[in-house]
Parts: sequence; structure tokens; C-alpha cells
Amino acid sequence: MAPSGFVPSLRSKVDENGVVDRMLQKSAGLDARITNSLRVDDDGKIFIIPDEARIANATRKVAFGLYGHRYTPKTVPALDEFSTLKPMHGHDDGNFIVVVAHTETFRPRRWEHVQTIKLPGRGKIQAFDYMFVRNWYWRDFGQLFCIMRFHETIWAAAVRRPPTVDSNACQA
Repeated sequence: MAPSGFVPSLRSKVDENGVVDRMLQKSAGLDARITNSLRVDDDGKIFIIPDEARIANATRKVAFGLYGHRYTPKTVPALDEFSTLKPMHGHDDGNFIVVVAHTETFRPRRWEHVQTIKLPGRGKIQAFDYMFVRNWYWRDFGQLFCIMRFHETIWAAAVRRPPTVDSNACQA
């Protein structure tokens, strides 16, 4: 996430002796994985093709944990009930997750701040925050979404889809 971020807190992690730079020096395999995922777009800008399966798996697990923390259900849902949406960059104009994060009057919902970091000369930024929202949009209407935002840059979401009850199975 750090190489694709525009937030100074992320950029400083990629700089020489930043936490990402030090991590890549220690792990040749991770460095090779990131290097192999680098691409150049038509404008000459370098970008990373993310490992979406790994991101989806982590997003689903975090949403599962946040759901349990927020709602303290009497019965724990199955992890399989949570599925993810494609992660979006905060500057993506076609970001469905941004639409879901607003009410039907298109007012933004309130974020639950988990981790705030201080930046010299910039103040505080949110390193991780989330919200739960019921979808008012026509697709998946009424489904519960967990929307997460990382370093005010990357948005990820998971939707909880409880298992459907088979009406034939309930007959005695």
C-alpha cells in the first residue's frame, strides 16, 4: 500500500531507511514479489498490480473481527458469510464503496477511528478507520457492509450475506 499512497505517512515508509525499505531489505522474497508486480501505464507512471486474493482474505478476516466487536452476536457467524468487494484507491472515480458509505441523502457516514498517527507539520491522519452501513443502493439492498479505509488512501469493503434458509428444509 505504501508505494501507491499519496499520504506523507505512507511515502516516508518507502523512503530510504523507512519501515517498508527496511522490511524489503530483510525479505528478498517479498521484494521480488513486489518487483514482479510493478507495471508502467500509458503515461509512464509506475504502479503495482496487487495480489487481490490475499487482500480479499485479509479484508474478510478484519471485517469478521470488527463485526464481532461491534455487534457482539449471540451466535458467531461463519467466516464464509463475509465476502469482499474489490479494493479501491481513494482517488478512483468509480468507487462503489464510496457510494455505499453515504446515506440515501448522500451525506457521509461517521468513521470509527481505530488508529491515528501524528505527522510533523501535518497534524493527525487516520491510519485505519471503518464503518458499518446498510446498503441503500439498489444492488445488495439492505445488506450490511463493513467499509475500511487505510491511511486515507485505500478503501476495502466486505459484505455480510447470512446463509439463506431453504424453505423445503424447514418442513416437518
